[in-house]
Amino acid sequence: MKIGTPGAEARLIATLRTLPEHQAPIRLVAPDAAHRPDVATRAGHDRRRIDASSPLFVGRLPRRPDDVFDALEARLAAGEGRAGRQADLEAILLSLGFRRTKKGQLKSGDTVVDLRPSQIGGLGAVHVDISGKTRRGRVTASGVALGGAMFSPDQYAALEAKFVEVLEAFTVAIAARAVDALPTDLAGVKALVRKGESSERRLRRADKNAELDAMKAKLTAAIERRAAAGEAPRGVVLYLAGPDAVGKTSTGKLVQEAFVDAGYRARHVHFRAPKESERAAPLERFVAGFPEDGEIVFWDRGPAGDAVYGPFEPNVVGAKVAALKEDLADQGVLMIPVELFADPEKQARTMGKRLARNVIADRIGEQLARHDRLTPERSAELDAIRESLDIGDFLACANYDSVQSRFLEVVDATPGRPWIVLDATKRHRARRSLAEQVEQRVERAAVRTRASA
Repeated sequence: MKIGTPGAEARLIATLRTLPEHQAPIRLVAPDAAHRPDVATRAGHDRRRIDASSPLFVGRLPRRPDDVFDALEARLAAGEGRAGRQADLEAILLSLGFRRTKKGQLKSGDTVVDLRPSQIGGLGAVHVDISGKTRRGRVTASGVALGGAMFSPDQYAALEAKFVEVLEAFTVAIAARAVDALPTDLAGVKALVRKGESSERRLRRADKNAELDAMKAKLTAAIERRAAAGEAPRGVVLYLAGPDAVGKTSTGKLVQEAFVDAGYRARHVHFRAPKESERAAPLERFVAGFPEDGEIVFWDRGPAGDAVYGPFEPNVVGAKVAALKEDLADQGVLMIPVELFADPEKQARTMGKRLARNVIADRIGEQLARHDRLTPERSAELDAIRESLDIGDFLACANYDSVQSRFLEVVDATPGRPWIVLDATKRHRARRSLAEQVEQRVERAAVRTRASA
């Protein structure tokens, strides 16, 4: 790191190193910590777990549809029924006091559960319909168990529709393509799928890309003007926070490319949950994301994730973000924290797209292997596509409300309100807004530079 005056790095590390006074214990959702160590729920913030210690279980079995639904969600989140088999959900319900009827339903008192197995992208899914009598009359609750999470019917419908759409476009695109021309990297697969889209959709995409290119050029010109005046940031931290499947990488790429076009070097850092060796001072790991002179570093995840998935309180993390931003600014580094969110159906569509790419990776791999064209390098690229989707993504998507509200708590608790908060449900609109607001941040940083000169 080569920023600022002597001792600057030590002061920045000190800012990150100080531990909060209060920490809550962390409990991983996935029983296998190696599977996805950065997906966790905080004690006190997770859903109700209905087991032998719960009043819903001891002496009062969960019989209302919403109580049964909560029980299933909690047991799925704890790792049961993750394979998506109907038998696994039946076992959970039997443990909650339900019994099988002659009609093949599961019943407890006046509450009846119907389970219908299905499959999507090689994953088992179970449609769950729960109905029962309450004082308000007969009520129902429905969902789809997939990937260890319970999706709402609307979420699952959005996921399924996008999954089918992407696979149909892929089928069209490869109809006349030679095996040797099949891509195995993510960018190539995305480009191939676009070729199978309708001409109308491709034209809309081209219009949006042209507008974004113009916005990017405008931002680049603003950075170059500040550089010519000696007022451009010495380095930039572009930090995008938010739930999985809201478009952080693709949205941040637009801004990063604008700085690269203005002469900055680019680096991308993906921060996971703190390792065991980092638990004593977990925020100190962000030192790896400090930029050198003339560098923009894209933080994919960062401190806010430690409040959402980890052991810190939002006010503690918010204070750290504000202090870090000011300390970096004193060294001529512009930190731009961005919080992205999207509605649950939009996130589910992104999940459907990723799941379809997994299937595409399998089909391409089979075609290449059949013609003896699957090299170790191409196989590794296909594996990278498959690894872009895991159980943590399903849990985060299904638990949208709790995950997103926790991120927004960090935003609201950050002194000085430095966050750019964007609704990425409409991705194009969000990217356009981000380019405009980053340009404003560059201009404000120039004013600060002039004032301190």
